[in-house]
Amino acid sequence: MQEALESVEGRALLQWKKTLFNTDGVLDSWSHSNLKNLCNNWTGITCNATTATTYVSEINVRDYSNRLTGTLDHFDFISFPKLTHFVLSNNSFFGSIPSAIANLSKLTVLDLSYNGFQTSMPLGITMLTKLRYLNLGVNNLNSTIPDQISHLHNLEYFNISWNSFSGQFPESMYSNLTNLQYFICFGNQIQGRFPTNLTKLSNLRILDLSYNNFYGSIPHEISGLRNLNELYLGWNNFSGVIPLQIGKLKNLVSIGLKSNFFSGPIPSSLWNMTNLSMLSLAMNNFSGTIPPQIGNLKNLKGIDLSSNHFSGPIASSETGNLTLISSWLCNLDSLLILDLSKNNLRGPLPQCLWNVSNHLWFVDLSTNQFEGTIPGEFTDGNPLRYINLMRNHLGGPLPRGLASCSKLMVLALGNNNLVDSFPHWLDGLSRLGVLILRSNQFYGTVGNSRTISPFQKLHIFDISHNEFTGPLPMYYLENFAEMQNASATGGFVMLSHDDYINLMLKRNELPVWNFTIFTLIDLSSNHFHGEIPESIGKLHSIRFLNLSHNELTGYIPSSLGNLSILEVLDLSSNQLVGKISQQLANSLMFLAVLDLSYNHLVGPIPHGQQFNTFSNDSYMGNTALCGFPLTIQCQGGSNGSPPRTPAPDGEEDSKKFGGGFGWRSVVIGYFSCMPFGIFVGYVAFLYGRPRWFVRLVVPVRTLRTKK
Repeated sequence: MQEALESVEGRALLQWKKTLFNTDGVLDSWSHSNLKNLCNNWTGITCNATTATTYVSEINVRDYSNRLTGTLDHFDFISFPKLTHFVLSNNSFFGSIPSAIANLSKLTVLDLSYNGFQTSMPLGITMLTKLRYLNLGVNNLNSTIPDQISHLHNLEYFNISWNSFSGQFPESMYSNLTNLQYFICFGNQIQGRFPTNLTKLSNLRILDLSYNNFYGSIPHEISGLRNLNELYLGWNNFSGVIPLQIGKLKNLVSIGLKSNFFSGPIPSSLWNMTNLSMLSLAMNNFSGTIPPQIGNLKNLKGIDLSSNHFSGPIASSETGNLTLISSWLCNLDSLLILDLSKNNLRGPLPQCLWNVSNHLWFVDLSTNQFEGTIPGEFTDGNPLRYINLMRNHLGGPLPRGLASCSKLMVLALGNNNLVDSFPHWLDGLSRLGVLILRSNQFYGTVGNSRTISPFQKLHIFDISHNEFTGPLPMYYLENFAEMQNASATGGFVMLSHDDYINLMLKRNELPVWNFTIFTLIDLSSNHFHGEIPESIGKLHSIRFLNLSHNELTGYIPSSLGNLSILEVLDLSSNQLVGKISQQLANSLMFLAVLDLSYNHLVGPIPHGQQFNTFSNDSYMGNTALCGFPLTIQCQGGSNGSPPRTPAPDGEEDSKKFGGGFGWRSVVIGYFSCMPFGIFVGYVAFLYGRPRWFVRLVVPVRTLRTKK
């Protein structure tokens, strides 16, 4: 009897294995010769002895990604009457989920997530009344959620995230699924108002309705979810004020309301939620001041209030003593992430800013009205990775304490009123990948450095629109190691979908998600003079180069032709002479924007695949140039017009750069469906990837365009 049972189940698995593709040795232990060891060493198979009989109780072949591909069409569900766990997550299964799955009547755990299953949720699943865990997330399932889902009265975990379910939740589930603790359905097309009856599910601990089409206000009845730990409603169309009753949810640890139309002040009851560790109200219409009571939330690790209408100061100084600037921030000694960008906040920055906690690594206060100087107190060995203070009214010199930020990757201080010489003392920061000092009042030369390998990881170097003088910084240009490596991947800052930089690239403001791909040097609108060095041709990984609006002389170096992935080249408004090298036209196969206007260039314009797409604007103000696309014919040479290769939409050279293609803004938002998109490595290793962190950081697929 025992051998017969094992033989039936084993042969059923072998028959299914025959229909699978790309197993890559994953299921080698599943073999006829090993049939007697079904319960001992078959990959992913667990057996359970019941009296004298042993049955297969678990099939768990998760996390084999593309190495396990196929369907469930030939899986013999009837052969597994005692199966309790069926886990196929993170593979490449596809097709529909057969209704015959109803034969697994003992099943308590069903996990088919992270695959490619299609069509609707089969009614066979709703017959598995012993199910406690059901995860269908990240597939291609559609249609509505069947009313019969309410039959799963033992269900504790229900995840249908990142599918295409539509319609509304069936009303019957609110009265029948009373054991439900985790309800996760972000990334679908569910619509309607916040279902008030959902608040009857009083055992809920996590509720995630983000990335759907909900609208209307949050009902007062939400206070009934007394056991709730995490609430995520981001990326919907909710509106109105947050009800005071939300303050009764004393167990809340995380709140994510990003990208809705909420308005009014932050409700005062929120400050009683002392367990709160993550708060994101970003991209709404909240207004008023940020109340100092936020400092009572001692457990806060992340705050994202960006892109609202908050106003007023975040710090205050003692009467008659401007050096003692205090703030509610100084009380948050667990803080990792702070984002108050894109508001109307003003006043000085608190002196404690960089030392709020021993864990703070992300600070974005950009696009506000902050004034005064940048606080200068930095502790040695601090964990700061990202600092963005762009678009404020900050003045004075750069604090030398920045040199102690050895882990710093992004320093964005552009569009302020800073006055200082070039900070050579930063070039020893071996992890710094982005340095933006544009549109300030920096002055002097950017000469030689004493650092042997300066700015080793730099990918974006923007010092445009300042008062720098002297020759181009040859020492740096010759020693930007990462920009010289054509195969460099950087590997230091990989942003989630909503973390981006807005660059004025190709005459359009475009979002950029990966600093390591969009390598850029912008030295435009200064007073640099002298020649462009041939050594600039060593920067093989550079994509955007802007030296315009300076006082550069000499020839355009032919070595620019070595920059084979260059997409934007702007040398306009200088004093350059000579001919345009044919090597540029032959080699720059990705060049989408070219501006050589207002120099003293002469001779015929070279022809080439990309050069044939540029208009007159690229060459205007050079009276001795001739040939296509200009109307001036070259004497004694061919002037035939080559066929125009249409430029892609948005790349046509339609107007002057007006002082450079440089940064419009550096804007970092956070989180995928909840707040805070985060650089994954640091906090994950330090804090063991807690669930709230992973949900903030890791978007599970490319997102649909929102609103």
